[in-house]
Amino acid sequence: MAGPSRLTLHLDAPVGAAVQIGTLAVPLGGAPAPGAGLPPRPAGFLGRHRELAEITRAVRGPVRAAVLSGRPGSGTTSLAVEAAHRLAPLFPDGVLTEDLRDRLPGPEAPATRLLAGLGLPVPAAADEARAALRAALAERRVLLLLDDVADAAVVVGLLPARTGSFALLTAEGPLALPDDAAVRVEVGDLGLDDARALLGGPGPGVDELAAVCDGLPLALRIAAARLAAEPGLTPDRLAAALLGRHRMLAGLQIGDRTLRASLAAAYAHLGPTERRVLRGLGVLPLADVTPATAAALAGLDPEYVEPALAVLVAAHLVDRLPGARYALRGPARRFAEEALRDTGGERLSTGARERVAHHYARALDRARPTPGRAPDHGWFAAEWDNLVVVAEDLERYDRPGLDQLADVLADRHALRGPWPHWHRVQAAALRRAETEGPPERRAELQVRIAAAQRGRGRRDLALALLDGAEQRFLAAGDPVGAAGAVRARADVHHELGEPGRAELLYLRVIGLLRTHRGAEALETAAWALHGLGVVASQRGPGDRALQCLAGALERFRVLDHAAGQAATWHGIGEARRLAGDLAGAVEAYRRGGAVSGERGVPEPAGLRQGLGEALAAAGRASAATVELAAALRAAVAAGDRAAEARARRWLAVVGHQEPSGSSVGRAAPSCPSSASMSSSTANPEGAGTTPSSGSGSELTAGPSPRRSSDGDDRRDRA
Repeated sequence: MAGPSRLTLHLDAPVGAAVQIGTLAVPLGGAPAPGAGLPPRPAGFLGRHRELAEITRAVRGPVRAAVLSGRPGSGTTSLAVEAAHRLAPLFPDGVLTEDLRDRLPGPEAPATRLLAGLGLPVPAAADEARAALRAALAERRVLLLLDDVADAAVVVGLLPARTGSFALLTAEGPLALPDDAAVRVEVGDLGLDDARALLGGPGPGVDELAAVCDGLPLALRIAAARLAAEPGLTPDRLAAALLGRHRMLAGLQIGDRTLRASLAAAYAHLGPTERRVLRGLGVLPLADVTPATAAALAGLDPEYVEPALAVLVAAHLVDRLPGARYALRGPARRFAEEALRDTGGERLSTGARERVAHHYARALDRARPTPGRAPDHGWFAAEWDNLVVVAEDLERYDRPGLDQLADVLADRHALRGPWPHWHRVQAAALRRAETEGPPERRAELQVRIAAAQRGRGRRDLALALLDGAEQRFLAAGDPVGAAGAVRARADVHHELGEPGRAELLYLRVIGLLRTHRGAEALETAAWALHGLGVVASQRGPGDRALQCLAGALERFRVLDHAAGQAATWHGIGEARRLAGDLAGAVEAYRRGGAVSGERGVPEPAGLRQGLGEALAAAGRASAATVELAAALRAAVAAGDRAAEARARRWLAVVGHQEPSGSSVGRAAPSCPSSASMSSSTANPEGAGTTPSSGSGSELTAGPSPRRSSDGDDRRDRA
């Protein structure tokens, strides 16, 4: 009788694999050697010293798993493979790897394949396979490398509590793991030195290209590959090409290696609300946002946005900053912009931009200064970058909205606005006014920006900006506005050392306003009189300066204009000091400082210096030292080298007056040309050589009893 038929199978499969026959999985060969199941070591691996140290500590600790997570493209897989190669000698029973990308989720997903990798029979039932894997790992020292884990259930319960095995996982999104289940290792950005090394070393344009790649190893490796594959491509040219709003992700691609794919994989793990919030953040290039701003961008209620932002932070698509603010980094921003464009971008963007503009209009109304309420400086400091973005966006489609924004931000000093940001907002409004709107609006912005340029010492730009402003105001029937433009030009000529030209322009201001009594006209006239008084005091002693300054002070008091009053008291102090009335000068300077302190307005530049000089000239060296030291600190803080040098010279003079003879300043003593210095030793208590118009406690801004010359009378009548 013939024996039973036999079937012989010839299999070509690696050792450690298994063949499923019916309900039985038959392993082929024995257990793999240590490190046999590892992918090749990543070529050119650099840095990651902190992360590798954290992984090593985790292996030696009580927790039996470590989860590596970072921004898309941060190289978590390469880091995990490198760590596994370094740790393989610690696991004599082998290293098993499993790529879970595109695998169906579920706790049983890797169990059957890992059992097969161990060369063990694989039960058909999923729960039996999982139990068998736990039992096998309890008896062995195996390193599991699980890449791209999307389901926390894969890890929970995978390893027994007491085992020498360890699981090293990478995850693109957040895993809901208990704190005692795994050590979390955040994979950060590559440092500049490592980025340079990946790009071939330091050289022209290398740092710029590294900055564009934003510390992402994948982006840096793709850029390096492109530089190697395209001989005519240089780092600076590639960096410039990648800076284009819609060219970064397209440019970071070579073959099948692409940063976009990594970002898309992370995006695929998000829910619909999180995706909508991310797309909303791509509408405008805001520096960072609050949850309320993000809600306006996405068109959602804030109660839904905060949890969505938390998910985006956990997915490493959004950064959480101090103060509950959130920011998109470069590559993630470009991906958000593309995702927005691919889902009806223009229509959605229009609505989002309008909502954001309304959001900032309401926020500005709450933060702006009002009578009895100081500006919210904290809010402005956090939002200046975004205000520039909103202004330049409004320039495209909403001139009234842009004008409202520019006007709220008009007082740069009161809002402590950084010059570049303030200027970009006002310049956007001016560009729009040049193409649309009434001519007086253009002239108003010309004067505003010119005054700011003058304050920065750019008098040439200020004069250029003022061209045509007076004529535009007059053409619009606005002589008050025209007077403001003329006064701005007069201030510039005065600072350029052209007192004659300045005086004529100040007088023109007075003429333009002769029949106008409104608040704006009164303030402009007050500043013109202030300018006339300062010009007159610098020409020499006389009553004209004090008469003009008295007129300015009277008008500023009517307006309750604290800054104007402080500036005018400063001017009176200068006039009296230059005339030798040291007691009157000291009192005036102190009144100016008192107004500034009591009313919370900036102290006039040079007030402390003038007070210190008057005190020094009166022989009151100790008091002078205090004021001159304050003037020196203010000059250093403002970066005003001329004022700093002047303060140091006077401190040196005061130092030589001290009984000890020690000098306070470092510069060589140099006595200013003030005639009042000659009286410094004659009256150490501060009495001037010329009597003031009243006692120190009853100082007025009026002229001294001496009659002025005929020439002065003629100028006064003018």
